[in-house]
Amino acid sequence: MQGTYTFSPKLSATAQVVGRGVDGVKAGLEWAYLSYDLNDSWTLQVGRKRLPIYYYSDFQDVGFAYTWVRPPTDLYGWEIVNYNGVNATYRGDWGGWAAKTNLFFGRENSRDNLMQRLYYDEPQDVTWKNIVGGDLVLSRGILTVRGTYIQSDVQQWDRTTGERVTPASDSSKSAEKQRIYGVSANLDIDEWFVRSEYSVFDRNGYSYKSKAYMLGVGRRFGDFTAMLTHTRYAETNRFTPDAIQRDSGDSATLRYELGPSTALKLQWDRFRDRSGADLSYVGNSRLLSVSIDTLF
Repeated sequence: MQGTYTFSPKLSATAQVVGRGVDGVKAGLEWAYLSYDLNDSWTLQVGRKRLPIYYYSDFQDVGFAYTWVRPPTDLYGWEIVNYNGVNATYRGDWGGWAAKTNLFFGRENSRDNLMQRLYYDEPQDVTWKNIVGGDLVLSRGILTVRGTYIQSDVQQWDRTTGERVTPASDSSKSAEKQRIYGVSANLDIDEWFVRSEYSVFDRNGYSYKSKAYMLGVGRRFGDFTAMLTHTRYAETNRFTPDAIQRDSGDSATLRYELGPSTALKLQWDRFRDRSGADLSYVGNSRLLSVSIDTLF
């Protein structure tokens, strides 16, 4: 649920509450920020927002906005998805290209981080501080391209012992630097469309780097949309070269427009854990999903 209150033509407040069915249905404040329009091109915002790591980050929870039942999981999902801070957004025209750029700074604390439950037996607290970055989206005709760059300091604590999880390279460090960067390109040619994205997470102190990509091709048939998607995720780590995760996935999606604001989706996913016979994080799986996405 999202709402916006307008104080004046230039000043407004936005809040968004999201309920998730993890460990029972729990609601959390995903967005809470003030917006001030400096002029026709620039907007200043202060508060809590979604980190623009991926192309669909801002509307990842709005299923009606994309073809899939869920964004590709080999690519989408990380330990931190929000930040508390300040950002400036610019919109304009650059020689016939519609341009939008966003510059931001902030931090985020996550208690009993959900993603770390995949890798640790005990609950983990994660902090990203000194988050700074930006993204740029350019659109013209049939093509939309986007680039993003984010860097921050990362800290992690074991909640049971209270001890900090140190970088593998230097236990004296209080935090580890990380860099996140990625590109995406989307094509829309009449009834056909292509969706692609590539991202890198680089934590040099852990000698760790992950790379992920997805490529999807689809076609619209009136009220129906069909799409095939392939994804891949791979890690490198020179400290634990035999304990790294590798995955790949394929999906087939069929979407039907029930109305101007409601869509019925059917999706089949095949997930392959390619980490090796002695290191299977989640194993292979197949999943059939049906969803109804609506806006009101």
